[in-house]
Amino acid sequence: MDSRIIIRTANVDDSQALGKLYQALFLDQAKYDPRLKLDPKFEPERLLRIMLLNGRHKFFVAVDQERIVGFFQVNIFYGDQLLQIMPSELEGFWKKLHPLRIVRKALKTMLNWLEPRVEVPPTFEKIRAGYLANSYVLPEYQGQGIYRRFSEQALEFLRQHKVDIVYFNAYLDNQIVINFWKKQGFKISKVIMTKDL
Repeated sequence: MDSRIIIRTANVDDSQALGKLYQALFLDQAKYDPRLKLDPKFEPERLLRIMLLNGRHKFFVAVDQERIVGFFQVNIFYGDQLLQIMPSELEGFWKKLHPLRIVRKALKTMLNWLEPRVEVPPTFEKIRAGYLANSYVLPEYQGQGIYRRFSEQALEFLRQHKVDIVYFNAYLDNQIVINFWKKQGFKISKVIMTKDL
């Protein structure tokens, strides 16, 4: 384990570096599913900026001498609702735009009035679920314990937020990741099957 590498919470200033790692992750996933092709219009930096601003995604980053070399994304759901788990930097933005806030509220009220309200009773009780969403470490930094450190921080974060269960998805061929999480006490609980048509 390299002691120079620190793990910290990401901030909006990290969006460019995170965007590059996010893109590398998606390109790496293509080896498990060759149908995955990035859309030419995909803007990873913009996506990450939005995710970091809205407070619904927690990102840990691994930093080696100011260079971000990996990331780990965590989300918390209550039922099917993605919860706010970080302070949103957008709240301050809206407060500064007082007149627009009034217009926004009026539009929201009008849209709510136009939309028919149909209440569907829930099928199952809602639970707080932690989701280990995405992670990536640059190849030259793999095997140095970064992923383990990420997992420890993520699970501690989820404990502090009192989740009932933690889950993640992995490609069946990605046995390294599956075996890692099995050693952490995770069990395979669902299999998704696909068929090309």
